[in-house]
Amino acid sequence: MTLDELKAFVSIAESGSFTNASTQLHRSQPAISRRIDLLEDELGAPLFERQGRNVILTAAGEALLPHAQTVLAAVRDGQRAVEKLNENSREVLSIAVVGTIADSYLVEALRAFQVE
Repeated sequence: MTLDELKAFVSIAESGSFTNASTQLHRSQPAISRRIDLLEDELGAPLFERQGRNVILTAAGEALLPHAQTVLAAVRDGQRAVEKLNENSREVLSIAVVGTIADSYLVEALRAFQVE
């Protein structure tokens, strides 16, 4: 079970069609179908009942959906946490000083701070 398969599954479940999911995920419709086929093969159960261009969740799909949504939300939370950590490590400090002060102790103190 891969994240791409879960993303495809959740997108289809929430949008109601393979076509809508392919548009949302910027994938071809056959690529989305293939991901679902692989997921259904792994789980040993169909996840959707196909009704023309629309689909509805089977009992297996209903059972999987909240867990798949939780997994994807946890991955997004993890990505945001790392992004925030990276943002914090790149904080910039700007200081405006009068020229005479900049020529004295402050320049050496700032150089030492930059090294640390």
